[in-house]
Amino acid sequence: MDLSTVTWNAALVRLLLAFALGALLGLERERRERPAGLRTHVLVCVASCLAMMSALIIAHGSGESGRIAQGVLAGIGFVGAGRSSATAISCRA
Repeated sequence: MDLSTVTWNAALVRLLLAFALGALLGLERERRERPAGLRTHVLVCVASCLAMMSALIIAHGSGESGRIAQGVLAGIGFVGAGRSSATAISCRA
């Protein structure tokens, strides 16, 4: 399967997989009563999946999808850093 082309079926499978894995992580976090739970993890996973699929469509095999992946990872890092600084008083990771 060529990764530079995204069919509707492949996109749906990828989105459902991102949703399921994000929900799995979020449920585990909520079970342990951690701050970032189900909604946060599902949102981040599905948004990252959408960003990467749009990168594959936009780049269309030119190899430029790596730049968008770098932006997605930097954005997730900023979200994590903001969350860490917001709870700096309680050192619960």
